[in-house]
Amino acid sequence: MSEMKVQIEQIKSIDTEELSSFTILYAPLLKPLSSQYYLLMSGIYESHGKIKNHRFFCEALHCTPMELSVAREELEEMMLIKTFVNEETNSMIIQLLPIKRGYKFLNHEVLGRLYMMKMGTKAYLFAQQCFKDQELSLEGYKNISKPFDAQIMSQWAKGQEEDFQKNRLSAATKKGSFDLNGFLRKCSFLVFPKELRTKENLSVIEEMGNYYKVSIEDMILFVGKAIPHKDPKLNVNRFKEMIRNKYLPLQKENTDIYQMNPVAFLMNKQQGIMPSNADARLLENLSSQFKLKDEVINVLIEYILANNENRLNRSYVEKIAGVWVRNQIDSKEKAFLEIEPKKERRQTKKKRTLPDWYMAEEEEFETASEDELLEVRRMIEEMKK
Repeated sequence: MSEMKVQIEQIKSIDTEELSSFTILYAPLLKPLSSQYYLLMSGIYESHGKIKNHRFFCEALHCTPMELSVAREELEEMMLIKTFVNEETNSMIIQLLPIKRGYKFLNHEVLGRLYMMKMGTKAYLFAQQCFKDQELSLEGYKNISKPFDAQIMSQWAKGQEEDFQKNRLSAATKKGSFDLNGFLRKCSFLVFPKELRTKENLSVIEEMGNYYKVSIEDMILFVGKAIPHKDPKLNVNRFKEMIRNKYLPLQKENTDIYQMNPVAFLMNKQQGIMPSNADARLLENLSSQFKLKDEVINVLIEYILANNENRLNRSYVEKIAGVWVRNQIDSKEKAFLEIEPKKERRQTKKKRTLPDWYMAEEEEFETASEDELLEVRRMIEEMKK
């Protein structure tokens, strides 16, 4: 059987800060061969070198194929690479993942704790001071990357967790700003080609992301849809239109307000202020998971805001939504009927019901004559004898 072919894919080039992070944070946790293997693959990709098989790596790194395989698995565990194998073509793609910058590494749920456990608190605090602040298709390949071994963290003690929480860096991101670097790291070159990542296009993406508070996941979808296959360039007008339609839905004149997009309806309730991401996700969940119509969601929003001190508590909203699903509330009319009895019970206090005879009007009687009164007295006197 012929030797397995190897191709390298790198998500993004390594900048100076990432190289520092690799040297100070990753390298002490890796075997020397693993560090050299990662940097060699990155260098080969950047210089556009073509590698046909593993033999070159073994010769360049002075190791055996088995040692190289162990080094590859260590890089997979440290989330620095992913490996995909196509058994039919006897070929492999090694995808070089972005190096986490100092702040993200030290606050990573696994890597930060692993660094403190292996290197100690002093090294962790020193590291804090250091960091004050064309893609290959994977079609036909399966991911064979070795996952991180969670049993390693079984050595993590309660005291170490307290120490980690005490010394970890606090977030210092600008409120409301779009994470352009995070978007570029997550967005594949297949979706957003490298040649289209121009200064002008990135400026538009960042501007729209900041103004409409677009999530990274949504931004990737918008960018992908705004790049036609026949004419690979970013259609800026279509890109902006898609974001406005989702994050600031336009309404036709004289339309029923309950037919509005729930995000726009809530925004209207908030004097034009865009709903928070949590509220927007909650509304999207009512539509996607509970399958409620927009008009039903809007009645539900209005009812809960009026009766829950203007708060949209997720568990409370979803509890009522579940009841409405079971009661087959599929229109605003049914929704209003569902909440009407509750309104009446809340606004009208229960009154004690009095018997009919108590509420009846007194009957009018005629006045008795003198003769009738004398006759009654006589009858009473006789009864006493």
